[in-house]
Amino acid sequence: MGWLRVPRWDNSGIRSPLPLRNSRVLKPRGPRLKPSILLLMGEARVDLGRGPDRLLLHGMRFFGRHGHHEAERQLGSHFVVDLEVTTDTTAAAASDDLGDALNYSKVYEAVRRLTEETECRLLETLASRIAEAVLSLPGAEQVLVRVTKEPRLPAQTVGFAVEITRP
Repeated sequence: MGWLRVPRWDNSGIRSPLPLRNSRVLKPRGPRLKPSILLLMGEARVDLGRGPDRLLLHGMRFFGRHGHHEAERQLGSHFVVDLEVTTDTTAAAASDDLGDALNYSKVYEAVRRLTEETECRLLETLASRIAEAVLSLPGAEQVLVRVTKEPRLPAQTVGFAVEITRP
């Protein structure tokens, strides 16, 4: 376990250049915090220990009918969805059983269904619905969703994207 060094401020509101003399050291209380942050000499170092496990699904490409204008929804467009789902893989790794894991085929199917079979006016709405669906699956703790709308014409080089993290 690390120590947390908290700099003190002098009366002028400026942090003291001598952190050892003008700081107090606090021992961590309770269970080990993740991540534990050590502040030493004005630098932040993060000790992540065993970081969170993540299920990554990148580059899922679907044809959907999302957009603010009616023409966008009638013509449709291609969307690329990237997901990073935080989940605990310890039990699945130990048992080698799909029943103990977050099933990525169910995650994929939920994203496909929402992207191809529903209509949204905003990418933010689509991303939020995807996040809600993924978080409803057993084992999903947190999700980062990135939805990119590809350009309609090959001459256009700019795609549009939104990225959200839930909860």
